[in-house]
Amino acid sequence: MDFRDHDLPCRAEDPELFFPVGTGGPAARQIEEAKAVCRRCPVTAACLSRAFELGAGGVWGATTQAERRRAKRHGPGRSAAGPSPQQERRAAAVACVRQGARRVAVAAQYGISSRTLDRWLVASA
Repeated sequence: MDFRDHDLPCRAEDPELFFPVGTGGPAARQIEEAKAVCRRCPVTAACLSRAFELGAGGVWGATTQAERRRAKRHGPGRSAAGPSPQQERRAAAVACVRQGARRVAVAAQYGISSRTLDRWLVASA
């Protein structure tokens, strides 16, 4: 079953909400509104992982494209060849927690223990 098969809060919103034009003024308010929708979602971590896979624009998993680029660029253990799938997974999980997702929910979505997630958070600080 794909995470997109769920009844997701974003489906009740205008898709344009998640693709603001710009970053300041009205766009900044739109970004915050989109992130608020994401924070109500039970599959934020999976959505964020998918955004990393696709290199998607817009707001996914309560992060903007710029935030995801920074997470990839500054993630732990970044090599010259780019982040490994495991590093992307860690960055996505950490980003979810930092965006306000519950740790227990993120750990469950990634199939890891809360202790592992805590280690990832400490390592990325």
